[in-house]
Amino acid sequence: MKSKALLIILTEQRQALAVAAYFLADMGFSKEASQIKRIGNITLEDIPGFIKVDFSPPVDYSEDKLERIVRELQDRFLQHCTSFLQAIDSKGLKN
Repeated sequence: MKSKALLIILTEQRQALAVAAYFLADMGFSKEASQIKRIGNITLEDIPGFIKVDFSPPVDYSEDKLERIVRELQDRFLQHCTSFLQAIDSKGLKN
């Protein structure tokens, strides 16, 4: 549902929203960035010129892949913990 209510924001607030949208879009969250742009009526001119983003994640963080990504991160964490405990055990420091 779209609202036709008037949103009054200060220049600084508009720039903050523009920067947030810019970062989100560059990180692959285009849907969220679009929502922010629409809410604040943000255009490219609202983004301060000194802001540059170079975010190139090796992973696709889109929502449909999020569950698999979280599971893989949990597996990596568990593997790291296991390796750490094995290293401690090999040094005779484990109880």
